[in-house]
Amino acid sequence: MADNDFQDLQTYQAYCERGLANQDPEGALVDFDRAIALNPNLAGAYHLRGVVKQNRLNNPQGALADYDRAIAIAPDYTSAHVCRGMLKKYSLNDFNGALADYDRATALEPDLVEPYFLRAELKYRQLNDPQGAVSDIDRAIFLNPNFTVAYLLRAELNYWHLSDVRAALADYNQTIALDPQLAIPYYSRGVLKNNELKDVRGALADYDRAISLDPQLTMAYYSRGLLKRNEFNDLQGALADYNQAISLDPNLAEGYMARVELKYTHLSDIQGAIDDLRTAANIYRKSGEAENLQNALDILDEIVKDCNLII
Repeated sequence: MADNDFQDLQTYQAYCERGLANQDPEGALVDFDRAIALNPNLAGAYHLRGVVKQNRLNNPQGALADYDRAIAIAPDYTSAHVCRGMLKKYSLNDFNGALADYDRATALEPDLVEPYFLRAELKYRQLNDPQGAVSDIDRAIFLNPNFTVAYLLRAELNYWHLSDVRAALADYNQTIALDPQLAIPYYSRGVLKNNELKDVRGALADYDRAISLDPQLTMAYYSRGLLKRNEFNDLQGALADYNQAISLDPNLAEGYMARVELKYTHLSDIQGAIDDLRTAANIYRKSGEAENLQNALDILDEIVKDCNLII
């Protein structure tokens, strides 16, 4: 390598390093542009510029062009395939393209954890391949036994799609053991305990813990309200939880419907029940949930008839 070539490479690397450290995304782009101008046949600056465009400047098409160029220069550039796969999935809805990039990444580096997990999420949530997703998660956990979110995703798959309650419970337990400050696994474990194990006190404890860790976790309030109403006959506690769930998510139609039963049957709040039914019906109508809409309207009709109301 000639002295000038070596100096150019050092300058190229300096621009890339400064771009990585630059807190200003536009300033980072300038550094990567300079690196590319200095040597347009090296892949690294294209990849890094793509990351900035994707994650900090909301420019998915610009990011895609940069990832494409990086991969054209260096077809075995694993990180570029991973980033391009994420871009295709999350920004471009190109799920098959994302799968191809994750496949390439796992082929290039079979011991790299991230692409297995990303591919598992893609197979589960977009490609309707739960068995393939579990296989990828198993591999990710084998490579990193402390990969908390992999256990959480596998628990969800085992419970909701593979009907393996014991495996799901073990994965929720492991998730909590690895990160006791994460709210979601407590909530999800509470659902499992309530629905499958009939462990209502264990479920209540898990909902309580989830809410203490994340007071904004809407569904934990809703589920705890149902539990208090159905298992503990704690009507006021249930109402408070429904109120909080609706406060956090005013479009939670299930919350209004659950509150209807309390208001009408136990609290003699007929007008409140009617108002909640109308709100739920409007939400179902807007979201195109015809069956739920009809159910809400049927209940409203029954209340009107029972109470001899004119509305």
